[in-house]
Amino acid sequence: MRDTIGDAYRAFFEKISYCTTINDSNRARGPIHPIWQAVQERVESGLLASVRNGDNELASLVEAALKDLRNP
Repeated sequence: MRDTIGDAYRAFFEKISYCTTINDSNRARGPIHPIWQAVQERVESGLLASVRNGDNELASLVEAALKDLRNP
């Protein structure tokens, strides 16, 4: 199972998105929230390999994304 968790994260981030609020009944039309975009970038970068190896958790990816957004 640990060998495939990174693939599960990747599939999740391809199918699910978090958009900013807009005045439209279809929230999916809104732009992707900056936090979500930062997390997606980490999943697509080399960090996906460490998740696949069980060395990292999804929470650490989110924390890293938040840290970068706070300290550009």
